Amino acid sequence: MKKLENNFFDAEKILFDIESVIGKDFNLSTFEIIPLENNSNISPVIQNGRSLGLASWCIKPLFCYVYRHILETKRNLSQATTTCISRWLLGALVLNPDVCTFWNMRRELMQNNKLDPISELHFVNIVIYRKAQSFEAFSYRRWLLTLMLHFHKEILDTESLLRKEYEVTTIAATKHRNNWLAWTYRTYIVLIFRQIFVDKFFSYLYEEWEQSTIWCNSHISDFSGFAYRQFLLWNLLLYKAGNIKKNRSVLLKRHQKNIYKFISVANDGYKKMQVSDKEFTKGFLDLFRKKSNKICSGNDLENFFMNLSYWTEDCLLNEELINIFPDHETLWYHRRFLVICFLALTNNMINLLSVRNTCLFKNEFYNGNSNYTSLLLSNDVSLKDVLTTAFRIRNRKLISLTKNDKTYVHSHKQNFFRFLIRHHIKP
Repeated sequence: MKKLENNFFDAEKILFDIESVIGKDFNLSTFEIIPLENNSNISPVIQNGRSLGLASWCIKPLFCYVYRHILETKRNLSQATTTCISRWLLGALVLNPDVCTFWNMRRELMQNNKLDPISELHFVNIVIYRKAQSFEAFSYRRWLLTLMLHFHKEILDTESLLRKEYEVTTIAATKHRNNWLAWTYRTYIVLIFRQIFVDKFFSYLYEEWEQSTIWCNSHISDFSGFAYRQFLLWNLLLYKAGNIKKNRSVLLKRHQKNIYKFISVANDGYKKMQVSDKEFTKGFLDLFRKKSNKICSGNDLENFFMNLSYWTEDCLLNEELINIFPDHETLWYHRRFLVICFLALTNNMINLLSVRNTCLFKNEFYNGNSNYTSLLLSNDVSLKDVLTTAFRIRNRKLISLTKNDKTYVHSHKQNFFRFLIRHHIKP
């Protein structure tokens, strides 16, 4: 084997075949190592449709060959053309993408305009498919994308380019669970999109929110995916409803339903009112007509309700998942994040509402037809009281309904209970 590694005469042909397949077929999407014994009559490079395979028998001698030649070139012990160096680096990184030196040499070639950026993105796709949790590969891809947006922005379809990046992260997250690198890179793409496409950002963010809902429903233990969802929720909480232009009324009606569904349980905490759940939820939004010490604009109130609706939607989803899968720690930790969001929302509410002058506004959430405002106000019920009561009842039901004899489920509930106490939220 030692002799084969030092005198692997077929190495250049194998490298040339790999480079040709990757360079010519942009539909190529997968790369795998195929367990095969040495057969001099059959090429170790195998292509089948959109998949590329390499026979396992040649992996070690091929990597030793390119590794030795690359280091000799870097130490100026031998001379080689740019084409050869590029081919050696391609072969080395496909087999082992965790060598930082090789990626840095690839960066030098890119900065010297020796490589095509689009072809390079395609090459990194193959590498990430081979090893979905390669820090060096994602770091290089981020650097490459930044370079392209800075120097080649005029000739690129930037929106299509950014959307394709999501396909890469989805594949990587699917191949390797809890893939923090993939979700972090996806977060980076969202931030770029926000910077470049300001007008389209909400529709894009909302699409990601919907996709995140689907992902979290089918990957309930993927804490990295839930961390990305938390990032999206924070951005939605900060987004101004006034910037929404398309399907505005449809979105507002949907968000209104989410809020109504969430607060309906609060009626249980105010039995003395003797009103139906429907009557109670109708009267909820009228609480915004309480007197305040400053004039509240319709946009401010609308923003608050839009923000509140995303939080209630996530709370309802989280409750549903915990009731089905009470032993998954990720879901309980996500619940803690929702508690932090609740504190932020209620603090924002205190700043928005006050107690003197009438708060006049016109927004699509409030239809002005409810007659239950006086009923709620006569019992000294504030908007914050209603939200707090609803959240407390839901948390209490969540803890009591997840009955399970398993020790770790009981531990999750106890830890969440203590978390609520620490943040001064009555369970």
